[in-house]
Amino acid sequence: MSLIAALIAAGFALLLVEIFLPGLIAGALGVLILLGALFLAGTRFGTEGVLWTLGVEIALGSLLFALWMKYFPGSRLGARFSLPEAEVQESSTAAAAAITPGQTGVTLTPLRPSGTARIEGRRVDVITEATHLEAGTQVTVVKVAGPAIVVRAIQPSPTTPT
Repeated sequence: MSLIAALIAAGFALLLVEIFLPGLIAGALGVLILLGALFLAGTRFGTEGVLWTLGVEIALGSLLFALWMKYFPGSRLGARFSLPEAEVQESSTAAAAAITPGQTGVTLTPLRPSGTARIEGRRVDVITEATHLEAGTQVTVVKVAGPAIVVRAIQPSPTTPT
């Protein structure tokens, strides 16, 4: 019985490792070890042993998953796997509804011809009118058509000689 418990623990440990070392090798090994625990339970205890082991694996897996979903996103490590709140984009339809022609902003990525800009404090997907624009270019909104926000570079005003 202790070998079956050790196999179950090793299987779940390898599934956890798979999150940090992607490539499907650790996860596949974890699943195979969990199946091996079922096979061993079947050879030692028959059908009843398989059912009990499967029940333990499902219950333990569900509990570990619930704990993971509750505590991981708020952890320091979880923060590395997700965007900060300030960087999460609104849906393009909601963002486009708040943007009107004439508003200004700055490109966050190169526009070739599409990219991202911050307009009136909102991070939105935009399309340039015709030319490619580099990141950091001041732009003005020319047209909003559904979720499409069309922008044009703001030309710097010519300086008059003194």
